[in-house]
Amino acid sequence: LELFKMFLKLKRKIKPVFHFFFIEKFPNPGDWFVSRLRYSRHTATNSIVGHILGIGDRHLSNIMIDQVTGEIVHIDLGVAFDQGKALPIPENVPFRLTNEIVDGMGWMGKEGVFRKTCEESMAVLRNDQEYLLTVLNVFLSDPLYRWNMGPMNALSDKKNRFAESVIMNCKRKLEGRETGEKLSVEGQITRLINDATNDEYLAMMYIGWRAFL
Repeated sequence: LELFKMFLKLKRKIKPVFHFFFIEKFPNPGDWFVSRLRYSRHTATNSIVGHILGIGDRHLSNIMIDQVTGEIVHIDLGVAFDQGKALPIPENVPFRLTNEIVDGMGWMGKEGVFRKTCEESMAVLRNDQEYLLTVLNVFLSDPLYRWNMGPMNALSDKKNRFAESVIMNCKRKLEGRETGEKLSVEGQITRLINDATNDEYLAMMYIGWRAFL
């Protein structure tokens, strides 16, 4: 409870300023509009793909922005396939959608271009899920990939079973069945955005993740 209160206090005290980046870097109105549009779309696409593949560890040092185009670039993808949920401090948010991230999207925030692009990205992934799942199945027989961050990684049979469960989990996400009930694309995106901005989840994140920014 105290941790949650502290998080809310920090969140209220620290005001987002990321919108100034676009004003300063793109003083021409046309360039400003296009760069912010690119940013919103790239953030949405990376968020949805990252959720399907379970990409975690999305702290501020792992999300870069191209200062020429406004596009987002993610680096250090080592914590994948929901391994972030197995960390000592589990990551319970599907992607990073904190105040600063939303601040760069303009006055409509997460309800504008971001949400629409999330829905379009999820629809594309659902329609073409067989291609993605085929690629993931190749990893089942890859002896070099570390499927799990825990001790079961050393045991080949358990490792393979874990890999199979990871692929099944990706399939559930692609079908909108993460929580059991099958959701429409719109319903799934609403749930993901709600989870990503849930203060209770954010307050429990590792301090280095800087959930209040």
